[in-house]
Amino acid sequence: MADKHDLVEHKGSTLKLKGWVKRKLKDEVKKLKPASQQTEMTLETPTISQPRPLINHVHLLMHLWKNGDQSLVDRYLQQHSLTRHKLFQHILQAIIELAPAGSEERALLESLSNYMVGQGSSAQLTF
Repeated sequence: MADKHDLVEHKGSTLKLKGWVKRKLKDEVKKLKPASQQTEMTLETPTISQPRPLINHVHLLMHLWKNGDQSLVDRYLQQHSLTRHKLFQHILQAIIELAPAGSEERALLESLSNYMVGQGSSAQLTF
């Protein structure tokens, strides 16, 4: 799964999860058309037999959020039921806490998380 989804980088005998910038998701982001260019929803839906790893959702949403197309973010969250996905919410919070303070990564994640909460979604994290 790691190779299929471009999740890790190999350095000798060490494996490390790739950061969102190093992932090859930009091509996937480019395939998603802004609402003004779509005639129907064209966001990819994973099959049950091959679900997309949650980290892929996080990284893809980071690219969408950075690109500034709020309508794509909204539709992606809705189509993949991520605002109601408790594990996704916990993973998002964990990644925020692990991201270096003041980094672009943390800023994007916090902004995205705050946006989800502001939308009145069930993405509010309660522990």
